Amino acid sequence: MKAIKHWLFIAILGVSLSFLLYGIFIAITTQTKEKKLPENRVLIKRDGYGVPHIYAQNNYGLFYGYGHAVAEDRLFSMEIAKRSTQGRMAEILGSKYLEFDKKIRQNYSPESIQNQLQALSTKDYSIFAGYAAGINKYLEKIQQDPLLYLPKQFSQFNFMPEPWSSFDVAMIFVGSMVNRYGDFNTEIENAIILRYLQKEHSKP
Repeated sequence: MKAIKHWLFIAILGVSLSFLLYGIFIAITTQTKEKKLPENRVLIKRDGYGVPHIYAQNNYGLFYGYGHAVAEDRLFSMEIAKRSTQGRMAEILGSKYLEFDKKIRQNYSPESIQNQLQALSTKDYSIFAGYAAGINKYLEKIQQDPLLYLPKQFSQFNFMPEPWSSFDVAMIFVGSMVNRYGDFNTEIENAIILRYLQKEHSKP
C-alpha cells in the first residue's frame, strides 16, 4: 500500500517552469466519438533540467502536451494511479489486491462520472480528452520500439500500459480527492490525540 501511495503521489506532480533549451513539435488533428475538438499544434520544450514547457493555442493542445510529457517522464506511475483509483490493481498484482479493489469500487459510479463528462462544455471536456490523447500519442511511440521507450517496471510486473480515455483522466482527480479527503473516520481519533497533546504540553 505504501508503494501504491508513493506512485500515486508521483503521478499527480505538476509541470514546473524554467529556461528553455530544446523543443519538439507534435502535430495533432483530433475528433473523438464524444465531442468534436479543434485542430491544434503543440510545442513542447525541455530545459537543461529536463523540465517540459508546453505551448498551445487552446486547452486541448495544452493538456495534450502535458499528457505527452507526463507519459514520457512517469508512465508507470500514471498507470498505477489509473488502476488504483478505479480498483484495477489485482489485474496486474494478483489476488492480494482484491479487497483493495473492492473498496475503491465502492467509492464511485462509472456511469455518474461518464455522465458528468458528457455534460461538460467542449472547452472543459477538452482538458480531459487532450490529456488522454497526449498519453496515447506516447504509447504509439512505445509500440514502435518498446525496448527503447517502455519503462522497465512494466517488464518487471509483466504487463503493458493500456490506452487512456477522458474517463481515466477524470478518475485520477476523483480518486485523488476520495483518497485524500473522503475518509472522515479518523476525526474522533484526531480529536483524542489533540486533547492528549494539549494536556501534556499546556502550561500549568
